[in-house]
Amino acid sequence: MLRSSWVYATAFFVACSQPSLAQDARDQVIENRIANFRDMGSAYKNIGDELKSGHPNRAKIQSSAKTIADYSTHLLSWFPPGSEPPPEISRSWIDKVSDWLSSDDSAVPTDQPKSHAKPEIWKQRAKFKNDARSLQLAAAGMKTISLAGDVAAIAAQFRTLGVTCKSCHDVFRKEVH
Repeated sequence: MLRSSWVYATAFFVACSQPSLAQDARDQVIENRIANFRDMGSAYKNIGDELKSGHPNRAKIQSSAKTIADYSTHLLSWFPPGSEPPPEISRSWIDKVSDWLSSDDSAVPTDQPKSHAKPEIWKQRAKFKNDARSLQLAAAGMKTISLAGDVAAIAAQFRTLGVTCKSCHDVFRKEVH
């Protein structure tokens, strides 16, 4: 389910006036962003799985394509100014082992959402907006083509959508190991 972008963005900006709430609001924006991308990724995977099957379920493809198209229109609002993930602290393996062996609860918090967003999203905003627009167009094309039901055309647009996603990930997403 798409997390209402404007509600979270508004809450984020209001909460930023109070430091402790600002951290919580930023974490909530990041958590919602991650959840939305997981939903989009699941929809993308569903289309791929259907195309690989012997008899693709067109209704499932259409539903998944609609999900991706709908979510893509909100993508920019998932990255409001100030919602950058906290910087990762570079720590040696000795520090990590020491924290593991320590009973001190003041170690680096592990409950922060794990975002793969790069700072380039906020630094190269014009390029990010352009890439988001490319995603919207590719996703809208996927939705339209899925309604026609031509499996070969759906497969071709699916590849186009994948290339569009990858081109943005290459610049704006940290590599996931």
